[in-house]
Amino acid sequence: MLLDYISKEQEYLHHILAGHAPSNSSRVCQICRTGRTADWRCRDCSSADDLCDVCVVERHSFNLCHRVQRWGGTYFQDSFLAQAGLCLHLGNQGRPCVCRPGDWSAETLASAAQINAPALTDPNFNQAFEINGYHLPILTIVSRTGLHRLPVAWCTCPSAQSKDLQLLSLCLFPGSQRDPRTAYTFNLLDYLVLDNLETKTSARAFAAKVQRLTSPYFPNIGKVRSSVGLSELADYGNLP
Repeated sequence: MLLDYISKEQEYLHHILAGHAPSNSSRVCQICRTGRTADWRCRDCSSADDLCDVCVVERHSFNLCHRVQRWGGTYFQDSFLAQAGLCLHLGNQGRPCVCRPGDWSAETLASAAQINAPALTDPNFNQAFEINGYHLPILTIVSRTGLHRLPVAWCTCPSAQSKDLQLLSLCLFPGSQRDPRTAYTFNLLDYLVLDNLETKTSARAFAAKVQRLTSPYFPNIGKVRSSVGLSELADYGNLP
């Protein structure tokens, strides 16, 4: 087994390093073929295609917690889907609410992101986005792939459910019941229960792990409350 690996080591290394470079020299999106620059790639999709901002938004409309990277001129840099233009619509199974008329196409969202989306390290990233004239707050989603920040369009129809129930309808556990600014995926909470049961991982250590997943080299960029899992885990774990 080891000898077989040694004979393939250089070939493996070549393929791994090639995966860090753009997938095509033309830098044009091969998905839509409209001539838009393919600046984006996803670390969690099975496809290795480089995508333009419009295609990455369309592909991740229901894959909110995928980790994406953006070409920075010399290498792909960790980024958020919000910086490509992805917006989370709540209360209508992921579709834009009728109470928020406007153009919510991927093209419009991508154009708005170029104006509104700050850099990953910008301390003002938690500020709201302006999209279609609406002031959309930022929701932090904590998942097994790290932290993800997205502008959220709450349903404001007269018959709309409360914000915490709108999150639960998308399998997101609200960080608070009144005005949630943070939500946790059920997948993450299940993993936290198992991690605490089997390895006795503390809440502080688990929070550090999530921060490291968000940005391996600059973990302080993605701040997670050290109490992550204490109140939420108590609430979630007590559910029948």
